[in-house]
Amino acid sequence: MIRNDREYRITKAQAADFEKALAALDADTESKVHPKIRKAQSDAVRSQLTELQVQIADYEALRDGRRGVIELSSLDELPRALIEGRIAAGLTQRDLAERLGVPEQQVQRYEATEYATTSFSRLVDVAKAVGIKIREDVFLSSTEVSERALMRRLDDAGVDRDFVRRVLLGERNEEEDEAAPVLRATSAAQRIFGWTPTEILAGKETLKPSRLAQAAMFKVYSSADQGRTLFLAAFGAYIAKLVLRATPQLQPQTIPRDAAGFRTLMLGRSGKIDLATAVATLWDLGVPVVPLSERGGYHGACWRFDGRNVIVLKQRTTSEARWLHDLLHEARHAASDPEKHEFTWLDDESMPVERRLAPEEKQATKFAGDVQLDGRAEALAKECVAAAGKKAERLKGVVPRIAKAHGVSTGALANYLAWRLAMDRINWWGPAANLQERDGEPWRIVRDFLVQRLDWSQLDRLDRELLMNALQEAPE
Repeated sequence: MIRNDREYRITKAQAADFEKALAALDADTESKVHPKIRKAQSDAVRSQLTELQVQIADYEALRDGRRGVIELSSLDELPRALIEGRIAAGLTQRDLAERLGVPEQQVQRYEATEYATTSFSRLVDVAKAVGIKIREDVFLSSTEVSERALMRRLDDAGVDRDFVRRVLLGERNEEEDEAAPVLRATSAAQRIFGWTPTEILAGKETLKPSRLAQAAMFKVYSSADQGRTLFLAAFGAYIAKLVLRATPQLQPQTIPRDAAGFRTLMLGRSGKIDLATAVATLWDLGVPVVPLSERGGYHGACWRFDGRNVIVLKQRTTSEARWLHDLLHEARHAASDPEKHEFTWLDDESMPVERRLAPEEKQATKFAGDVQLDGRAEALAKECVAAAGKKAERLKGVVPRIAKAHGVSTGALANYLAWRLAMDRINWWGPAANLQERDGEPWRIVRDFLVQRLDWSQLDRLDRELLMNALQEAPE
């Protein structure tokens, strides 16, 4: 946004330059550049010009008194509203500095960072100085605004304290008072869970799962921690939406529903069936993959918003084979019901057998196994069971031998077998985990591929911070 007359003049000059460039492109009818390339160039210039024109119009409307009263209903709106309020009040940055009793450069720093590290008391002073009307429940002037109060309320709702510190609060600036990061965390919680600041810091009743959380859930299993699962589902859905917003260049493609087709795409891309290739292949198909570090709730999920898929993996294991199995499992879910514009699927080992036996789950499990095991997942699983004399305790010694004999990954075969045995109410996840190679860094493979391709400019400051915090690897 434009903050002062100097930025206004610079933006006007930039807009004039874009107008000239656009006119030149439109007038160049004899160019040898392909028409599609010319159109892409013209569209890009026109898009940037439109953005500048909107900023100019907003500033002129504020400066000329053509904007109505600025009234806040959310903490998210505060930084921008303080700047807009100053302009609408006819105050320069120097005028505001004089009212606050600080140097003009200090106000310039406030606004350049959108008041990111400004104390709570200073925010109140600025709001009063520019005449912004703020609802009482936004500032919560009579409520304890402290990390202790925030932790207490969110803990009662099932939100993990480590999550609050790492993702919502983030790193605290030494110049801030205690209230500033708490207000940012409250704003973040409001965006993710839909709770108002009043409900979070001043409410008496336990915070209820938000509509977003309920929509994100497929089913809360009786053996699951319901509160934690709901909060992690809401968080996963919100992060998925941010990633889709930050990857506008991705266009959804048809995802192969057959394992052979998907395996062919992977081999054609790198000649390998590994985690990095699977992530890159899904990206080619318009599906970003997001790693999260939080424990519990679910280990894999697929969301579809407005026709675009995104996969979230939430694992702490260092086994690439396990990550690859879970990713391929969710890829098969992403290929399901392509006619639906909205879609949700969450997976966890605690799901009841009835859910595991659902056609969608059986298809996804077999798909993941067949991509890794060259279409032989079921045959190799049966061979393992037969070689073990149908005794689960013997499988740990049998699986590596069968995998070696057929030239396939021991971890991949163990993972598929664990899923198949779970359908028969046999828990073989422990032995399967012990057969995994753990010398890789699967979380970082997925995270690094994603962050290098995100367009961070598509997100505002708070959402950027939330996504950055979410993509930090949690300490062991």
